[in-house]
Amino acid sequence: MRSDGARESVSARGEPAVTNDGTSEARVVRHPATETASILVSLTKQGQQSFHELTRTVSRRGGRTGHAEHVAVAVDGVLVSVAAIDPAAFPDGLSAESGNRSPGAIA
Repeated sequence: MRSDGARESVSARGEPAVTNDGTSEARVVRHPATETASILVSLTKQGQQSFHELTRTVSRRGGRTGHAEHVAVAVDGVLVSVAAIDPAAFPDGLSAESGNRSPGAIA
């Protein structure tokens, strides 16, 4: 939902790039200063590779279009997050090393 209360439309296509088989742990963490909750997901080696391939594809598409493209995160079919992948900051997508940053760092 936008700040003015209007709903935005999000559509996803294709099969999920990372499924439960690609995760090793998921837990809720809280920012120490704001107490804002986030979900921290640890990926298996295969999950890391799949996530990198997805974000590389999305970043390269953004490089061709000239603006950030998005990756949707869904849990049990429910959309929980949409992240922008900045092609200028991450031209080769997010690897295990580049993805290990604070929330908001990928956009």
